[in-house]
Amino acid sequence: MQRPIDKYSLGIHHLAQPTMDPAATLDFYVETMGARITHCIASKGWREGHLDYIHMFLDLGKDDGGRTYPDNIAMFYYFGAKDPSEWPKYGTHHSFGANSIEELDAWEAWLTEKGHRIVWRAQYEIMTSLYVWDPNGRFLEIAAQHRPLNDVDADDAQLTAQALVLAAGEKAEKIDRMWEHKARLIEERDGEIADVALICPNVDEFAPLVAAAVAAGGEARSRGSFTLVESDGELRIARPTEVPEAVWWGAGTGGVKGRLAALDERELVILPRT
Repeated sequence: MQRPIDKYSLGIHHLAQPTMDPAATLDFYVETMGARITHCIASKGWREGHLDYIHMFLDLGKDDGGRTYPDNIAMFYYFGAKDPSEWPKYGTHHSFGANSIEELDAWEAWLTEKGHRIVWRAQYEIMTSLYVWDPNGRFLEIAAQHRPLNDVDADDAQLTAQALVLAAGEKAEKIDRMWEHKARLIEERDGEIADVALICPNVDEFAPLVAAAVAAGGEARSRGSFTLVESDGELRIARPTEVPEAVWWGAGTGGVKGRLAALDERELVILPRT
């Protein structure tokens, strides 16, 4: 068996670093240093010992408008962490870029052949990643991006950043509060939303979730970068089989209006606030 590539063409996909203070971090890297917020993963922590988190990508300027792999700093924020000692060790890591899913498969086979255990493999909204520990106890990710980022991703990410600053300022323990803030920000910007609503970015990855919410009795309407699925009463959504695990746990990414009563392996439930 041979190494999948002889020479890297994509380099670093991102360098991930956690933060305790997203407001100061964003002010420094975006306002002072000029990085751009281009994408956010906003997720419940579904793995054992994993806190709810935001994974925010800050582009350092190599994006030419269609480039799939701009260089990124990826800022992690962990809800409920009181001190950096509580950050998961794998929150600080570096990620190499792979050209395709086929190349990622080849890396998985190659690393396994060389005696390195793949810790996990996950399919996110815009990329599929595999993870391995290097000999120094540092986490290495290899990421194959599915598509270039677009204006919807950026709009969604910038609203996530605003909502995160608000939730972190309140020292929210769970991501639920950030999703509530985000729904309110969208409502203030784009107009009234029903008392119960799931908000999804208008990208293909969330389309099955929108369809499942409509099948559960919600009414969908498109509004700019987002699709709102609204209900007069509860919204009880079964997980679609085609939605990857990592995307499912980020089902509230676009925002949630109402009370998030449940988000588990099987269903998402939003109830009216009493």
